[in-house]
Amino acid sequence: MTGPMTGRAPRYVLRAAFGAAVTWSVLGLAGGCTFLVSFDDIPQAQTKPDAAVDVVDAPSPPDAEVPVEAATESGTTGPVTPACDSTFPLDQIEGCATFVEGAQICADNPGLTKYPGDRTTDVVACSKTQGATCVRHCIACAHLPAGFPDQCDQCIGKPDGTYCGTDMGWQPEHFRLLVTCAGERLKETTACSTKGCDSVGGAGAAVCRPEP
Repeated sequence: MTGPMTGRAPRYVLRAAFGAAVTWSVLGLAGGCTFLVSFDDIPQAQTKPDAAVDVVDAPSPPDAEVPVEAATESGTTGPVTPACDSTFPLDQIEGCATFVEGAQICADNPGLTKYPGDRTTDVVACSKTQGATCVRHCIACAHLPAGFPDQCDQCIGKPDGTYCGTDMGWQPEHFRLLVTCAGERLKETTACSTKGCDSVGGAGAAVCRPEP
């Protein structure tokens, strides 16, 4: 009994050892596969920040409701023009039909027969067919010569002196206006010739350009 049992023992030992080796090899391979999959996943994860950067760098749409400062001909920045009051009762304004299409007038103009706001400070945009289309609330309204739409008085904060329409932050059609400011209010305006107005750096010494 001892001899045969002893002779079989090595085969059992080899078989057990071989099975263990195979088991550890499989586990090792499985572990290796797991490591390789994890390694392959790393480059994919590293590509995500690049896509995120593209989104962050994309320009955001401008806000149309926020008024911006107007650049002047002299390179300085003009005062901010108030935005239209979207809550103002435009339908209660009467008299816009008496003005030219697209007129912009100070609210104290007698042509506006009915006005439910502050006539001393507001500027009204008018349409013959649509009535009042916009009301801007200014600190004061500047009455400009015929042919030039009224504007918010931008002499506020400026030393006494003369300025061009470009120094006021107004529209291009006002650029040839020579404006006299006194006591931080518009005192006088002069329409220069087609040669235009020389701002002289916007320091309060503007002049109309002379004719040749």
